[in-house]
Amino acid sequence: MVVLKYLNYIIYIISGDQLAIAKETGRRLGMGTNMYPSSSLLGQHKDASIAALPVDELIETADGFAGVFPGGLDDHISES
Repeated sequence: MVVLKYLNYIIYIISGDQLAIAKETGRRLGMGTNMYPSSSLLGQHKDASIAALPVDELIETADGFAGVFPGGLDDHISES
């Protein structure tokens, strides 16, 4: 993981699990716990703390996203 960060790769957790499980997985792997539900990428179900954030900024500040189902993975993965 450290090598990837050294090479300027940004690593995100993209999980089909519930938000609490994704946060715990991120914590245990040392990848962070700043996770959001995948619906927040679509502008749905945003809570007050992230409602004002544009999607680009939400992605930049996140450690990962939870509740992503296999059919939707391609929509969330891109090469920067």
